[in-house]
Amino acid sequence: MRRRPAPAARIFLIVILIVCLFGGFTLYKRFSPSGEMADLNQVYDVSGNQAALVVNGELSLYKGVLSDGTVYLDLDLVRTLLNSGFYWDRESGQLLYTNALYTYAAGIGTNTYGEEGAEPKVMAHTIAYEDGETLYISAEYVALFTDMEFNIYEEPARLVIGLGREERTRATVDKEAAIRRLGGIKSEIIRKVPAGTPVTVLYEMENWSEVCTDDGYMGYIQNKVLEGYTKAPRESSFSEPEYTSISFDHKITLVWHQVFEAGENEKLSELIGQTQGVTVVSPTWFALDQNDGTFSSIADASYVEQAHAMGIDIWVLINDFDREISIQQVLASKASRDHLRRELVRQVKELGADGINIDFEYVTQACGADFIQFLRELSADCRRESLVLSVDNYMPTSGNAFYDMETQGKIADYVILMGYDEHWKGSEAGSGASISFVDRGISTSLQMVPAEKLIGGVPFFTRIWTEVPEERAEPGAEIREDGNSVYGRYALYSEACGMERAFRILEEHQAVPEWNAELGQYYGEYETEQGRVRIWLEDEKSLEEKLKVISQNELAGVAGWKLGLETGGVWSVIGQYNQ
Repeated sequence: MRRRPAPAARIFLIVILIVCLFGGFTLYKRFSPSGEMADLNQVYDVSGNQAALVVNGELSLYKGVLSDGTVYLDLDLVRTLLNSGFYWDRESGQLLYTNALYTYAAGIGTNTYGEEGAEPKVMAHTIAYEDGETLYISAEYVALFTDMEFNIYEEPARLVIGLGREERTRATVDKEAAIRRLGGIKSEIIRKVPAGTPVTVLYEMENWSEVCTDDGYMGYIQNKVLEGYTKAPRESSFSEPEYTSISFDHKITLVWHQVFEAGENEKLSELIGQTQGVTVVSPTWFALDQNDGTFSSIADASYVEQAHAMGIDIWVLINDFDREISIQQVLASKASRDHLRRELVRQVKELGADGINIDFEYVTQACGADFIQFLRELSADCRRESLVLSVDNYMPTSGNAFYDMETQGKIADYVILMGYDEHWKGSEAGSGASISFVDRGISTSLQMVPAEKLIGGVPFFTRIWTEVPEERAEPGAEIREDGNSVYGRYALYSEACGMERAFRILEEHQAVPEWNAELGQYYGEYETEQGRVRIWLEDEKSLEEKLKVISQNELAGVAGWKLGLETGGVWSVIGQYNQ
């Protein structure tokens, strides 16, 4: 006869069984993968008609708008992320895109676009539409002019973009697996993918890798399910007209010839006769004088012929110095830009000149994009007509970044640095072009412009500063109190002059200039009954310091402002360093 277990023993066995079951369940919960699916709208941070942007496998902070089966992107997003060449011409109601040779125009709210004068082309969707102060452009239209591939997906709505042709790591999922929100089997599942799914590997860790599928699902997958790693650039069949540039097999030695009236054109031969090795003269012939893009001219075709006979090219300068005009109004109007660029090209070709030099010094941040669009349009004209396009620039700072030297370096033949006016009329007294100022400006510029397109401008002039104590200042003079003078309160006067005159003035006042190695130039001062005169001088030695920097950085050449202010010794120094 079998004996039944005692009640206490049965209870003990039941407890043991429950503990084992609970422990097993706990272990299972702890070590088994989670099957919880992530809320993808939350992951991609989209709602309503928003579309997420996945660019090269990364989720962008920007959003698109899903409408009528396509995704629209706001203009600022497009210019920042995809292609800076698009331009909204508000006055004409057009979206413009200028490549190396042509400008394409699309009417806002239409599905047609095309080159000027050509038969318009038709797209399936509206190309661009306006919503308040924002312009939205269809992804399809952006892709016509951009080296990008894209696809649109839903649930969630997302635009998946491939940009650039940098090498990327690819792999294949060898069996069904889960892409999770974070690395770890307990993380939410973004997507379950079947065997054979290709992925881009963004970041590889010890056991997990961050990946993105071709349809834009991003997350982490276990390394053990990946195989067939390869590295290759994104394939692309995109082709855009090349931004060809005119270049020379010699260093450029350019001088600006400031011409105030037509009669001064006759001085060219005399002035050039005092120089050596000049390859380009840029006469200041054109000046904007109306807001419709009209400009005045004191040009002379015989001047061009004379220069060519001496083996010298002519790049005609146009400036924006007339304060009665609004450079913003000129540049923001398509009609004004068109008139200006067409007349520039026509007149330069008619003169037989070789190029154009743009010297627009009153561009502001408000019209920076308009200025660059003008240069794009003009560069296409010049490229078709085989004219050199050069653009003058201040030394780059955060305050004038809207001049966009990087784009200039792409579309113009030459970018010329005005390597002077470190201190200018209206500033405090100081050097016009210390060596550190020049070195810093060139180094910064080379981050944006290739050396073979960058010309270093140097000063042939010196600025004479006169500090007058308040009690001797003229009535109504601006009184300074900035600690930059021996006088507590003073008025400051400034006058530019040639190299020789500056040294002669010091000599007349028995002031002996001293070399300042830190500035890379001579400095002299003297006292008068009026006040203190200070001069930071430019001469052969100071110019040599600047030319060393230009030469060491292998720039395209040197440009001097302005012809006639230099001393004769300058030319042998330029010839030594600008070979």
